[in-house]
Amino acid sequence: MAAETATLHEQGGLVLRLDGRDLLEPVSLFRAFARELSFPGYFGHNWDALVDCLHDWHGPGHRQQSVAILIDGADDLLGAEFLGLFVSVLCQAAWRANLQLDADGTPHEDRAPFALHFVFLLDHTPPTAFEEAASKGTDVGVALANGRLTATLTGADRPGADPVSDSNGTAQLPVAGEFLMRLDSRMLEYFRDMAEEMVSRFGISRAEAVARINERYGALDISPYPDLMCHELPQFWAYGAYYYPDDEGRLPTGDSEADADIDVTRLAIRPVPCRSQHPRPFPHD
Repeated sequence: MAAETATLHEQGGLVLRLDGRDLLEPVSLFRAFARELSFPGYFGHNWDALVDCLHDWHGPGHRQQSVAILIDGADDLLGAEFLGLFVSVLCQAAWRANLQLDADGTPHEDRAPFALHFVFLLDHTPPTAFEEAASKGTDVGVALANGRLTATLTGADRPGADPVSDSNGTAQLPVAGEFLMRLDSRMLEYFRDMAEEMVSRFGISRAEAVARINERYGALDISPYPDLMCHELPQFWAYGAYYYPDDEGRLPTGDSEADADIDVTRLAIRPVPCRSQHPRPFPHD
Protein backbone atom coordinates (compact mmCIF):
# COMPACT_ATOMS: atom_id res chain seq x y z
CA MET A 1 0.00 0.00 0.00
CA ALA A 2 2.88 2.39 0.69
CA ALA A 3 4.16 2.00 -2.86
CA GLU A 4 0.70 2.54 -4.30
CA THR A 5 0.08 5.72 -2.31
CA ALA A 6 3.53 7.01 -3.30
CA THR A 7 2.68 6.42 -6.96
CA LEU A 8 -0.61 8.26 -6.52
CA HIS A 9 1.23 11.23 -5.00
CA GLU A 10 3.72 11.22 -7.89
CA GLN A 11 0.82 11.37 -10.33
CA GLY A 12 -0.63 14.40 -8.57
CA GLY A 13 -3.25 12.49 -6.64
CA LEU A 14 -4.34 12.89 -3.07
CA VAL A 15 -4.35 10.47 -0.12
CA LEU A 16 -6.64 11.16 2.83
CA ARG A 17 -6.99 9.11 6.00
CA LEU A 18 -9.79 8.33 8.42
CA ASP A 19 -9.63 6.54 11.77
CA GLY A 20 -11.80 3.44 11.72
CA ARG A 21 -12.59 3.93 15.41
CA ASP A 22 -14.52 7.07 14.45
CA LEU A 23 -16.75 5.14 12.04
CA LEU A 24 -18.42 2.59 14.31
CA GLU A 25 -21.74 4.47 14.54
CA PRO A 26 -23.51 6.35 11.73
CA VAL A 27 -23.55 9.65 13.63
CA SER A 28 -19.81 9.63 14.32
CA LEU A 29 -19.12 8.28 10.81
CA PHE A 30 -20.88 11.19 9.13
CA ARG A 31 -19.12 13.62 11.45
CA ALA A 32 -15.69 12.13 10.69
CA PHE A 33 -16.18 12.23 6.92
CA ALA A 34 -17.43 15.82 7.08
CA ARG A 35 -14.50 16.92 9.25
CA GLU A 36 -11.63 15.11 7.54
CA LEU A 37 -12.86 15.57 3.96
CA SER A 38 -13.99 19.20 4.32
CA PHE A 39 -17.61 18.62 3.33
CA PRO A 40 -19.70 21.75 2.71
CA GLY A 41 -21.93 23.06 5.48
CA TYR A 42 -25.09 21.78 3.81
CA PHE A 43 -24.00 18.12 4.17
CA GLY A 44 -27.10 16.34 5.44
CA HIS A 45 -25.39 13.72 7.67
CA ASN A 46 -27.17 10.76 6.06
CA TRP A 47 -26.19 8.02 3.62
CA ASP A 48 -27.56 9.68 0.48
CA ALA A 49 -25.83 12.92 1.36
CA LEU A 50 -22.58 11.01 1.91
CA VAL A 51 -22.75 9.63 -1.64
CA ASP A 52 -23.45 13.11 -3.02
CA CYS A 53 -20.63 14.85 -1.16
CA LEU A 54 -18.08 12.14 -1.95
CA HIS A 55 -18.60 12.11 -5.70
CA ASP A 56 -19.29 15.86 -6.00
CA TRP A 57 -15.97 16.68 -4.41
CA HIS A 58 -15.56 20.10 -2.80
CA GLY A 59 -12.72 19.36 -0.41
CA PRO A 60 -9.00 18.87 -1.10
CA GLY A 61 -8.51 17.39 -4.53
CA HIS A 62 -11.57 19.04 -5.99
CA ARG A 63 -9.63 19.88 -9.17
CA GLN A 64 -10.40 16.33 -10.40
CA GLN A 65 -7.28 14.83 -8.86
CA SER A 66 -7.39 11.11 -8.18
CA VAL A 67 -8.27 10.54 -4.53
CA ALA A 68 -7.63 7.58 -2.23
CA ILE A 69 -9.33 7.53 1.16
CA LEU A 70 -7.62 5.14 3.59
CA ILE A 71 -9.47 3.92 6.67
CA ASP A 72 -6.92 2.98 9.33
CA GLY A 73 -7.78 0.31 11.90
CA ALA A 74 -10.87 -0.77 10.02
CA ASP A 75 -11.06 -4.17 11.79
CA ASP A 76 -13.85 -3.14 14.17
CA LEU A 77 -16.11 -2.18 11.28
CA LEU A 78 -16.71 -5.91 10.84
CA GLY A 79 -19.10 -5.76 13.79
CA ALA A 80 -21.07 -2.76 12.49
CA GLU A 81 -24.65 -3.63 11.55
CA PHE A 82 -24.52 -1.10 8.70
CA LEU A 83 -21.33 -2.47 7.09
CA GLY A 84 -23.08 -3.72 3.93
CA LEU A 85 -24.84 -0.39 3.51
CA PHE A 86 -21.60 1.51 4.11
CA VAL A 87 -19.74 -0.52 1.46
CA SER A 88 -22.59 0.03 -0.99
CA VAL A 89 -22.50 3.79 -0.36
CA LEU A 90 -18.74 3.92 -0.97
CA CYS A 91 -19.13 1.92 -4.18
CA GLN A 92 -21.89 4.23 -5.40
CA ALA A 93 -19.76 7.30 -4.70
CA ALA A 94 -16.74 5.84 -6.50
CA TRP A 95 -18.87 4.78 -9.46
CA ARG A 96 -20.32 8.28 -9.87
CA ALA A 97 -16.92 9.95 -9.46
CA ASN A 98 -15.16 7.59 -11.86
CA LEU A 99 -17.78 8.30 -14.54
CA GLN A 100 -18.87 11.73 -13.21
CA LEU A 101 -22.57 10.92 -13.20
CA ASP A 102 -25.33 12.86 -11.52
CA ALA A 103 -27.93 11.34 -9.21
CA ASP A 104 -29.92 10.13 -12.24
CA GLY A 105 -26.93 8.36 -13.79
CA THR A 106 -26.50 11.02 -16.49
CA PRO A 107 -22.94 12.21 -17.29
CA HIS A 108 -22.11 15.76 -16.25
CA GLU A 109 -21.20 17.81 -19.31
CA ASP A 110 -19.00 20.26 -17.43
CA ARG A 111 -17.19 17.97 -14.98
CA ALA A 112 -14.27 15.65 -15.69
CA PRO A 113 -14.31 12.21 -14.05
CA PHE A 114 -11.77 11.48 -11.33
CA ALA A 115 -10.67 8.23 -9.71
CA LEU A 116 -12.00 7.75 -6.19
CA HIS A 117 -10.84 4.79 -4.11
CA PHE A 118 -11.61 3.63 -0.57
CA VAL A 119 -9.28 1.24 1.24
CA PHE A 120 -9.94 -0.56 4.55
CA LEU A 121 -6.58 -1.09 6.30
CA LEU A 122 -6.77 -4.11 8.61
CA ASP A 123 -4.41 -4.74 11.51
CA HIS A 124 -5.30 -8.33 12.43
CA THR A 125 -8.47 -9.36 10.55
CA PRO A 126 -8.19 -11.37 7.29
CA PRO A 127 -9.94 -9.67 4.34
CA THR A 128 -12.09 -12.75 3.79
CA ALA A 129 -13.85 -12.05 7.09
CA PHE A 130 -15.52 -9.04 5.45
CA GLU A 131 -16.75 -10.94 2.40
CA GLU A 132 -20.20 -11.96 3.64
CA ALA A 133 -21.14 -8.63 5.21
CA ALA A 134 -19.81 -6.55 2.31
CA SER A 135 -21.69 -8.63 -0.26
CA LYS A 136 -24.98 -7.79 1.48
CA GLY A 137 -24.73 -4.21 0.26
CA THR A 138 -27.17 -3.27 -2.49
CA ASP A 139 -25.78 -4.16 -5.95
CA VAL A 140 -22.36 -4.94 -4.48
CA GLY A 141 -20.19 -7.70 -5.89
CA VAL A 142 -17.07 -8.81 -4.02
CA ALA A 143 -14.03 -10.72 -5.25
CA LEU A 144 -10.83 -11.95 -3.63
CA ALA A 145 -7.69 -11.45 -5.70
CA ASN A 146 -4.04 -11.33 -4.66
CA GLY A 147 -4.99 -11.45 -1.00
CA ARG A 148 -7.28 -8.43 -1.24
CA LEU A 149 -11.05 -8.30 -1.10
CA THR A 150 -12.45 -5.86 -3.64
CA ALA A 151 -15.99 -4.53 -3.88
CA THR A 152 -17.68 -2.97 -6.90
CA LEU A 153 -21.18 -2.26 -8.12
CA THR A 154 -22.77 -4.87 -10.34
CA GLY A 155 -25.71 -4.88 -12.71
CA ALA A 156 -26.49 -4.02 -16.31
CA ASP A 157 -28.16 -0.78 -15.22
CA ARG A 158 -24.87 0.58 -13.94
CA PRO A 159 -22.66 1.33 -16.97
CA GLY A 160 -18.98 1.11 -16.19
CA ALA A 161 -19.57 -0.87 -13.01
CA ASP A 162 -19.99 -4.48 -14.10
CA PRO A 163 -18.41 -4.95 -16.53
CA VAL A 164 -15.97 -2.11 -15.84
CA SER A 165 -14.88 -0.14 -18.90
CA ASP A 166 -11.33 1.14 -19.18
CA SER A 167 -10.34 4.38 -20.91
CA ASN A 168 -10.48 2.64 -24.28
CA GLY A 169 -13.97 1.30 -23.70
CA THR A 170 -12.75 -2.29 -23.42
CA ALA A 171 -14.76 -4.45 -21.04
CA GLN A 172 -12.76 -5.51 -17.99
CA LEU A 173 -14.76 -8.13 -16.12
CA PRO A 174 -14.20 -8.46 -12.37
CA VAL A 175 -12.51 -11.65 -11.21
CA ALA A 176 -15.00 -13.76 -9.30
CA GLY A 177 -13.55 -14.90 -5.98
CA GLU A 178 -13.95 -18.67 -6.26
CA PHE A 179 -13.42 -19.03 -10.02
CA LEU A 180 -10.35 -18.39 -12.16
CA MET A 181 -12.32 -16.91 -15.05
CA ARG A 182 -13.19 -13.23 -15.37
CA LEU A 183 -16.96 -13.13 -15.11
CA ASP A 184 -19.72 -10.56 -15.08
CA SER A 185 -22.44 -10.97 -12.47
CA ARG A 186 -24.77 -13.13 -14.59
CA MET A 187 -22.00 -15.45 -15.79
CA LEU A 188 -20.89 -15.76 -12.18
CA GLU A 189 -24.42 -16.90 -11.35
CA TYR A 190 -24.26 -19.36 -14.26
CA PHE A 191 -21.05 -20.96 -12.99
CA ARG A 192 -22.35 -21.07 -9.43
CA ASP A 193 -25.41 -22.93 -10.74
CA MET A 194 -23.00 -25.33 -12.42
CA ALA A 195 -21.26 -25.96 -9.10
CA GLU A 196 -24.60 -26.59 -7.38
CA GLU A 197 -25.52 -29.09 -10.11
CA MET A 198 -22.31 -30.99 -9.41
CA VAL A 199 -22.99 -31.04 -5.68
CA SER A 200 -26.54 -32.36 -6.09
CA ARG A 201 -25.85 -34.82 -8.93
CA PHE A 202 -22.49 -36.26 -7.89
CA GLY A 203 -22.58 -35.92 -4.10
CA ILE A 204 -19.34 -33.95 -3.91
CA SER A 205 -18.59 -30.88 -1.82
CA ARG A 206 -18.97 -27.41 -3.26
CA ALA A 207 -15.23 -26.84 -2.78
CA GLU A 208 -14.48 -29.84 -4.98
CA ALA A 209 -17.06 -28.71 -7.54
CA VAL A 210 -15.45 -25.26 -7.80
CA ALA A 211 -11.98 -26.81 -8.11
CA ARG A 212 -13.18 -29.10 -10.91
CA ILE A 213 -14.77 -26.19 -12.77
CA ASN A 214 -11.57 -24.17 -12.42
CA GLU A 215 -9.45 -27.01 -13.76
CA ARG A 216 -11.75 -27.77 -16.68
CA TYR A 217 -12.84 -24.26 -17.72
CA GLY A 218 -10.57 -21.85 -15.84
CA ALA A 219 -8.43 -21.03 -18.88
CA LEU A 220 -11.41 -20.07 -21.06
CA ASP A 221 -12.02 -16.48 -22.12
CA ILE A 222 -15.61 -16.02 -20.96
CA SER A 223 -17.63 -13.27 -22.61
CA PRO A 224 -20.25 -11.21 -20.75
CA TYR A 225 -23.61 -12.91 -20.40
CA PRO A 226 -24.78 -14.67 -22.48
CA ASP A 227 -21.50 -16.38 -23.35
CA LEU A 228 -21.71 -19.16 -25.94
CA MET A 229 -21.68 -21.64 -23.05
CA CYS A 230 -25.18 -20.46 -22.20
CA HIS A 231 -26.54 -22.31 -25.24
CA GLU A 232 -26.41 -25.30 -22.88
CA LEU A 233 -27.74 -25.58 -19.35
CA PRO A 234 -25.15 -25.51 -16.53
CA GLN A 235 -25.72 -29.24 -15.94
CA PHE A 236 -24.28 -29.99 -19.39
CA TRP A 237 -20.93 -28.47 -18.47
CA ALA A 238 -21.12 -29.98 -14.98
CA TYR A 239 -20.98 -33.47 -16.50
CA GLY A 240 -17.96 -32.46 -18.58
CA ALA A 241 -16.11 -31.29 -15.47
CA TYR A 242 -16.81 -34.53 -13.62
CA TYR A 243 -16.67 -37.34 -16.22
CA TYR A 244 -14.47 -38.30 -19.13
CA PRO A 245 -16.39 -38.96 -22.38
CA ASP A 246 -17.27 -42.55 -23.25
CA ASP A 247 -15.62 -44.50 -26.08
CA GLU A 248 -17.78 -42.68 -28.60
CA GLY A 249 -16.84 -39.28 -27.25
CA ARG A 250 -20.23 -38.74 -25.60
CA LEU A 251 -21.09 -37.19 -22.27
CA PRO A 252 -24.45 -36.98 -20.49
CA THR A 253 -26.39 -33.76 -20.91
CA GLY A 254 -28.76 -34.10 -17.96
CA ASP A 255 -31.69 -34.82 -20.30
CA SER A 256 -32.92 -38.36 -19.52
CA GLU A 257 -34.22 -38.90 -23.06
CA ALA A 258 -31.05 -37.68 -24.76
CA ASP A 259 -28.90 -39.65 -22.33
CA ALA A 260 -30.79 -42.94 -22.72
CA ASP A 261 -27.94 -44.63 -24.65
CA ILE A 262 -25.18 -43.52 -22.28
CA ASP A 263 -24.28 -45.83 -19.40
CA VAL A 264 -23.17 -43.36 -16.73
CA THR A 265 -21.93 -46.18 -14.49
CA ARG A 266 -19.25 -47.01 -17.05
CA LEU A 267 -17.93 -43.48 -17.39
CA ALA A 268 -14.53 -42.73 -15.89
CA ILE A 269 -14.50 -39.97 -13.28
CA ARG A 270 -11.91 -37.26 -13.68
CA PRO A 271 -9.42 -37.14 -10.79
CA VAL A 272 -9.94 -34.63 -8.01
CA PRO A 273 -7.86 -31.52 -8.87
CA CYS A 274 -4.62 -30.98 -7.02
CA ARG A 275 -5.01 -28.29 -4.39
CA SER A 276 -1.79 -26.60 -5.44
CA GLN A 277 -3.26 -25.84 -8.88
CA HIS A 278 -5.82 -23.38 -7.52
CA PRO A 279 -5.26 -19.87 -6.16
CA ARG A 280 -7.85 -20.15 -3.41
CA PRO A 281 -7.64 -22.70 -0.63
CA PHE A 282 -9.36 -26.00 -1.37
CA PRO A 283 -10.65 -26.81 2.13
CA HIS A 284 -11.00 -30.20 3.67
CA ASP A 285 -14.64 -31.22 4.06
